[in-house]
Amino acid sequence: MTEIDMVLGIVEQAIKIEKFGYEFYDSMRSFVKDSKGQRFISYLAKLEVDHIKWLEEEYERQLAKLQELHENREVDISLLAKQEIFLGDPKLPEVFKDFDPKSALNYGIEIEKRSVAFYEKNMDLGDDDNLRELFRKLADFEKDHITILKNNLKSLETKGSWELPQK
Repeated sequence: MTEIDMVLGIVEQAIKIEKFGYEFYDSMRSFVKDSKGQRFISYLAKLEVDHIKWLEEEYERQLAKLQELHENREVDISLLAKQEIFLGDPKLPEVFKDFDPKSALNYGIEIEKRSVAFYEKNMDLGDDDNLRELFRKLADFEKDHITILKNNLKSLETKGSWELPQK
């Protein structure tokens, strides 16, 4: 496998991470009855959409580097991100079963932590400074998401209400 194949595979996995993050927050929003909480969850879902767009642009940029496409290329990266970050967790189907905002926020925090680990682990693969910078930014954004989620968890525990992020 060439370096570009590996990079494309990693970017593909990152897109799947962000899409799943969007689906998670979109599902969570439907369980939140409080309008402020729904706005907060919608904000998080929008951030995931922004990340998807950046990654898709990076994928296209990387794809443009390829001289020839391999129709049956196999991507063998050490971290199968979507499975390890989301599907490997047996709690995923049950996270909204008996909806508890605090449990859902804690689960979201753990997802974001695993996303940070994925981006940081794959940041230095290859020699592409643009890709390295994109993954660094995404890791930083996911760290910001952790802070936002923790602040909301604290607000729910102490005040009983959601806290909208300052823009």
